Amino acid sequence: MTASPAQAANPGYRCTNWKTTNTGWTADCRVTRGKARAMAECYDGTSHFGRWMGPGNWKFGMSCGRSKLGAYDVEWKA
Repeated sequence: MTASPAQAANPGYRCTNWKTTNTGWTADCRVTRGKARAMAECYDGTSHFGRWMGPGNWKFGMSCGRSKLGAYDVEWKA
């Protein structure tokens, strides 16, 4: 079962066009303040994190390689 991405009450980012496969996900994101990054947890027990990205428009996503995608989200910090 894949978890749905969560959005905080007033995060400094907004993502649209979420797409998932059995092994990964992508989304078009706009960071307006702070920093955001992609993350994924995989069925093989690994967790993957992208680089922290500042304000701008970004294509976020993450792949679990050969493992099945478990949870995924965008993390944000001020």
